[in-house]
Amino acid sequence: MKLKWSSRESLCAQLLSVLQSIPLEGPHPHESTSTSEHYRKLALYYRAHQRAPRRQSTRGHCIDLLARCAGPEQRGALREFLLDDREAMTARSSVLDAAVSLGLELTPGEFAGLLDEAVAARSWGNNLSLGELLSLARTEESCVIAEQALTRATAKQRVEVLLHSRGSPLHARLQHLLHARWLAEDQETIRREDPDRDLEVSVALATWEQPGSWDVLVRLAHEEVSVTLMDHVREGLPTEAFVRWARLRPKLYRQAAETLRLPLPELRAHFPVEDLRERLRHAATHQRLFTYVLDGVPAKRSENFPFAARLLAEWTEERPLLLSLLRHPDVAEHPRRALLAALLLVDRPAAIQWARESPGTADLPTLVRQLLHEVARAPRPEERPFFLEVLQGTDDVASCFALEALLALGGVGDTAQERVETLKRSTHPGLRVRAMAAQVRDGKREDLPELVRLAREAPEPWLRAEALRWLCEVDREAGQPCVEQALSDDSAWGDVPLAAAEALHALAKRGTPEDLSLLLNASVAVLETFSSAVRYSSYTFFQMHYLVDGSLQHHLARDEGREHGELPLPSVRAFAFDILAQARTPAAQPSRHTFPSALFEPWSRREWDLTDT
Repeated sequence: MKLKWSSRESLCAQLLSVLQSIPLEGPHPHESTSTSEHYRKLALYYRAHQRAPRRQSTRGHCIDLLARCAGPEQRGALREFLLDDREAMTARSSVLDAAVSLGLELTPGEFAGLLDEAVAARSWGNNLSLGELLSLARTEESCVIAEQALTRATAKQRVEVLLHSRGSPLHARLQHLLHARWLAEDQETIRREDPDRDLEVSVALATWEQPGSWDVLVRLAHEEVSVTLMDHVREGLPTEAFVRWARLRPKLYRQAAETLRLPLPELRAHFPVEDLRERLRHAATHQRLFTYVLDGVPAKRSENFPFAARLLAEWTEERPLLLSLLRHPDVAEHPRRALLAALLLVDRPAAIQWARESPGTADLPTLVRQLLHEVARAPRPEERPFFLEVLQGTDDVASCFALEALLALGGVGDTAQERVETLKRSTHPGLRVRAMAAQVRDGKREDLPELVRLAREAPEPWLRAEALRWLCEVDREAGQPCVEQALSDDSAWGDVPLAAAEALHALAKRGTPEDLSLLLNASVAVLETFSSAVRYSSYTFFQMHYLVDGSLQHHLARDEGREHGELPLPSVRAFAFDILAQARTPAAQPSRHTFPSALFEPWSRREWDLTDT
């Protein structure tokens, strides 16, 4: 299947044509009364009908793509896909999202049928989410139908819909009905039949501004509250509301203060300065932030340190304490990284100044290199002297990130040309690639053929990806054949698909109609590749789906003149530090079982409470 872009309408027509050639197969799930009956019918069907390999998978991916690109003209087709319970669950879910955004209107019978299917919650078939379906209830008539379905639902189903309405708002009439019923009977029914305290607390937090919900939290405050439960409440409430909740009982407030869950102004008012300073120091030097589980993947323990890191960064008057802890021998690697991450987010110049003052050895401390990795992604003009200083040093990995930053700032400049010429002969392959790219950017195109060769033929996948990235940065036209090769080469879709990710990013960045055609075909190919190959991790699949979807939406918005944000960077670049640090090892590649050793690991901003600076 090959798609060609000329307009959104043309693309939808092509997708519908492909879908017509791949008819749905098998019995309808709703025609069976049990799992065994449904799968017996399936087995009999496929015994009588030869099944073409992967055709249904292709159908699902085409529907997913159609749902993302559909306009009002495709409402009829979307209705058919939504109503047929033989369609894949992911495809129907994508169609439902599009139906909500396009204002698709169902007949009363159609809407009632879908709600009945969701309420039945069969263990077979491709059921839609009850909460998502209720987003289609926009009129008084559809609300009446929805209310009838909710009457047939279980108490837990209704409460789960109410919980998820925080992210997917419902019609005000349904929201009021669900909340009132939760307070009147569903809460007590669940306590009696299937106790679930976490669910009860979650609903109270999701609806805390509505009458009655705060009363539930008040009762909770007068019970024994564990640190885990306190964190749950803290994450579910705005800071001011959490402080108000903690003040409901003096013992609870003291507990929140002693575990450092309160904001800095509250803590400074509660503790003497020396006491608070010592508590933060103790949290940093005696913490147990990580324990190690299968395959060396770090798992966070529930301790006070993540909150201490944020507080230390915010407490400007105590900045010397944080800086001393960054060099303290008793502070381990992970918490040291958290401290620097917090400082970088709260006071970036101070973090860079700390790095400049770090011991000057042949190889910079790992933490300084990780800081360079992070700041090089979005360098600022005033930081150019810092990057030039690093470039003059002898640490190859640090020089890689310094070159990355300088290239993003427009080039290395005349003063560093001689140094870049020297780096082209480095024994570090990644540094050689970046140095060649810097030379090409400055007009010295004799290095361009070598960049092209490495992007096509380098034996290591990471080096092909590195060369492709910088080739597309300095000469997009010369890189186009390499981009197309990366998208068609199965080895580019490795467990951490470095080259494919760079190719997709390059397509969306340039943004010609031909590029969008390639991107569209890749959006189907990537889903088929990862969903059918067991050798890829789930992390790989989701990050590539995110990259393809983000690149496609950015390209469409730009093509149609709509407002669009920054093009998302390939998430695989988070592995750059790991790869470049071991680049002299022939088989250098990130492990499928570990997260990147970047300053901000995938969980860092949320788990370390660094999300809202």
